[in-house]
Amino acid sequence: MVFVKAANLIGLKDPISNINKQDIKEMILARFKNLSIEEIDYAFKLERYGVYGDRVQHFQLFNAEYVSKVLDQYKKWLLKTRHDYNIPLFKDNSCETDELTEDQKIDLILNGLREAHAQFTETNSIEPGRIYLYDFLDEYGIMPKDINIKKKVKELAERRLVKRQKAALNKVEKALYELKKDGKPSNKVVVACKEISLERLFTEYKNVDQIISKIKINN
Repeated sequence: MVFVKAANLIGLKDPISNINKQDIKEMILARFKNLSIEEIDYAFKLERYGVYGDRVQHFQLFNAEYVSKVLDQYKKWLLKTRHDYNIPLFKDNSCETDELTEDQKIDLILNGLREAHAQFTETNSIEPGRIYLYDFLDEYGIMPKDINIKKKVKELAERRLVKRQKAALNKVEKALYELKKDGKPSNKVVVACKEISLERLFTEYKNVDQIISKIKINN
């Protein structure tokens, strides 16, 4: 079920074939048997949110190769975050990795929020690798739901992309800022909307603890 959910959320057009399901199962048992179902689900969530940096390309195929790459990214991220925030790697002297609790997962994202807010205060910009914070904040009801605000943000996003298109040096660069794809707003527009929404939020809340307190109220 967790893989069907992951496949649907990344926009795969076709269902996972039975042969790939079996291959994924065997791969999990061989390489990632210490990961719980909840952790696997969380690993794909972080991938969707762009936490790992460069996205893993699936090429419209959900198979063992794609799944293993995502889970490898998750394990690297897990080791790094545990090292950065001094979270113990092992428990009870066993060789099994200690699964992060839900509170620890949220704390890690909140640390990312603090860092992104501090950087915005200093540079007035949002790092591409921090866009995942929009999805997290939206999940907790922090981002605006008003349709008129969203429409305004979309207009600002399109203007920003047009400006970047004009500054592009060649056709390849211009294509990076396309506004439409298959008659719909491109992913670039979606990302720019999230970027601008975070900028507006950080501008409104000069103190990041104000945002965090709202998250904890809604948790």
